[in-house]
Amino acid sequence: MKISSLRRTLLLMLMFTASSAWGAVNITPNDFGYGFTVKFLDGKSVYEFLLPQNVYQSVTRSDLGDIRIFNSNSEIVPYEIITQDKNSLTSIAIPSRPLTFFPLYSEHESTTALKGIAISTNSQGTIIKVGTSADDLKAKEEKLSGYLIDASMLEAPIKNILVKFDTANNKQFFKKISINGSNDLEHWNNAASSSVLANLVHQKETLVKNIISLPHGEYKYYKLSWADHTEPVKIAKLTANFDKKSQVGKVTRNWFAVAGTIDSNDDASFLYELDGYYPVSSVQVSFSQPNTFGNVTIEARNDVHAQWVPCQTKNIYSLTKEGTILEEGTLNFSPRRFKYWRLKLNSQKEAFGSHAPELKFGWAPEKLRFLARGTSPFFAGFGNSQIAPMAPVSLQENGFSESIGIASLTDYTVFGGKPKLTSSSVHEYPWKSWILWAVLVLGVCGLGKMAYSLMKSMNDENKAG
Repeated sequence: MKISSLRRTLLLMLMFTASSAWGAVNITPNDFGYGFTVKFLDGKSVYEFLLPQNVYQSVTRSDLGDIRIFNSNSEIVPYEIITQDKNSLTSIAIPSRPLTFFPLYSEHESTTALKGIAISTNSQGTIIKVGTSADDLKAKEEKLSGYLIDASMLEAPIKNILVKFDTANNKQFFKKISINGSNDLEHWNNAASSSVLANLVHQKETLVKNIISLPHGEYKYYKLSWADHTEPVKIAKLTANFDKKSQVGKVTRNWFAVAGTIDSNDDASFLYELDGYYPVSSVQVSFSQPNTFGNVTIEARNDVHAQWVPCQTKNIYSLTKEGTILEEGTLNFSPRRFKYWRLKLNSQKEAFGSHAPELKFGWAPEKLRFLARGTSPFFAGFGNSQIAPMAPVSLQENGFSESIGIASLTDYTVFGGKPKLTSSSVHEYPWKSWILWAVLVLGVCGLGKMAYSLMKSMNDENKAG
């Protein structure tokens, strides 16, 4: 026998031995802490479902790598995780929409509070009436101070507002205005920087400034008011414009509150720990005291010894001005799956008092999209500290995006339970590892003995020749 033939024989036998040993330790649903039955109607090649909260609480990897989808034969099928952020939504053009608005009157034109104003809304939050109480009927004789704008029924954030002036008297003006936004008609935030409305004529040339840009156009209600004490401007019509490619639908976030503690290494920082690897994309600071202001950075990490990763830096505040509460305490960023969070004060450490503020964490469930290879029922297993992630796959990029079905999760099952979530538990009864190594060692020993016998036979043949 030639040496090359001997090498090929040994290699094939070693591969067969290794594959046989690996087959003895195939991953099954019982290797995970928990699982669900995945149900769907046949007819599609690819299905998807939203990951429930207990998946994020039970996985042991921040990349969700210890999730597997099985068919009825306990075979693993390919899948991908899709994060729901604004860039992953389908987009279409949304036409302009007229806005409902109501005039506001006050004793002073600079007043921004809605004092003496009776506002009625329906069950959807749409304003149906704005009036004054009996004691404030004289408001009709007061000067126009601004307008209350209802945007509660719009399906997308406003990019800008087009203003049509009531130019019955053909007056010229140059007016500075301010725009505040609210979701409850009580707490108001700055929705745009200072803006100008103008209607000027010079040497037969007309200058019209009638567009109000809204960089923060996600409020239900807006309040337009004058920034000076000049003659008010009467408005005949308001129209909301949107981005040419506005998002279809909105990502619905789940929220939960977490109490904080003061960082023992930095008394100007507050620490927070989550109970899972949620794809957090928004953090809201709860103000326990009025008139609070500070510049903060929200940071996160998954290892208590790792460096903090900054997510956003921003001025946050809760201020009272002329009877109106102005608040800005929301920090938004791309989804991050971190378990440990820190709110760091970049301004004076006394900005929030002596107690750590409560934070509300917002997260949108991610989609798991899988290839329905094989037969039902399908199972989803999750939670195993010893399982490495699968190779990445993109079903959408491979032509499946047009035929995706919706699956549902039922029959929550405890397989291995919490012991599967810790690395120590795996070593209690590592019989699969023992089988693998035993078969490999025996196989190598057998191959070595066989190789020795073959080499000895070849040497004997050479001597005889």
